[in-house]
Amino acid sequence: LALLQQERYVYCGDSAGDITTWSSSTFQKCHHFKNLGCPISYLAYTDNYLWYAGHTYMGVIDLSTCTVKDTRTLPGLIVGMAAIKDILWTCTKDGRVFISRFNNYIEAQTEICIENEITAVTVDYKLRNVLIATKQTVFTFCSKTRTIKDTVWLT
Repeated sequence: LALLQQERYVYCGDSAGDITTWSSSTFQKCHHFKNLGCPISYLAYTDNYLWYAGHTYMGVIDLSTCTVKDTRTLPGLIVGMAAIKDILWTCTKDGRVFISRFNNYIEAQTEICIENEITAVTVDYKLRNVLIATKQTVFTFCSKTRTIKDTVWLT
């Protein structure tokens, strides 16, 4: 199950591979995307695109036309997604970070390899950083340069 609130809408992904869109003000159902190819575990939003992922599969929906625009299978179990501006950071359990954007297809721009198992990813919108956690460490990446700004070791 995945839940995302963005602007005027709430998006809820479920284990059947469906995403339901609700108005955040009226709570009325707006749209239902069915059979997206995987149980929906993660949702993210970039510039009118809704990204979804589950297991090793990910896809992107153009919200202006309500159509799936592209899908991709990653070479590892997806453990998190985070979006900042028009860039999506997708992390796999085996320590890989796929940085991509949508440009008529899912355009992979960079792959970063972290030595340890990734457990979580999130965004600090105020500082424009992406934080990626392992069991031992939290890495802070600059979203613009895609380089590590800081490392905190967890004790």
